Amino acid sequence: TVDEHQPLKLTLTATDHDVPASNFQWALGGLAPTGMTLDPDTGDLAWTPNEQQGPSTNVFNVYAVDDGNPSQTGVLVMTVVVNEVNGAPVSPAVQDPQASELEPMILQVPATDDDVPANKLSWSIDGAVPAGLTIDSTNGEIKWTPTEAQGPDLLLLDVVIEDDGVPPLKTTNTLTITVLEVNTAPTLTAIPA
Repeated sequence: TVDEHQPLKLTLTATDHDVPASNFQWALGGLAPTGMTLDPDTGDLAWTPNEQQGPSTNVFNVYAVDDGNPSQTGVLVMTVVVNEVNGAPVSPAVQDPQASELEPMILQVPATDDDVPANKLSWSIDGAVPAGLTIDSTNGEIKWTPTEAQGPDLLLLDVVIEDDGVPPLKTTNTLTITVLEVNTAPTLTAIPA
């Protein structure tokens, strides 16, 4: 049994009752999983299953061929079970997001899940949330119109992306949002005639 992305290493052994004992050459049967190797001289079997290969049960033959005359072959039916392992979501950095006072900002926080099948992701904000800022929990879209009092400023925002795998895993993408000052024209007070 092996987990996805973890190496499996075994040294296969065989015995030969001939005197003198024969030497062996090792070989994998045609149903061996993709990427599995078997050293023909030493019997060292190695395999690191990828994401697409788990969960699975792999049944295949291993052959030990002696150098007797005539040559004889021993067959071992092997079963290797690959366990599904949940991987955390991945969220690339969002480069230099900016917001301007009194202007709507829409910002997408991207994330992917490399598990097969892909897990469902949800987005949230960890910590204090500025007034008026919202995040869509289903797609990571942030909407915000900073008020005059909220700028100029530098806002650190921890966006948490969590999957629904077993166990659930999460990652945090910390955004540094620059809130730009916007100069507005003065308002004159009307003077009665």
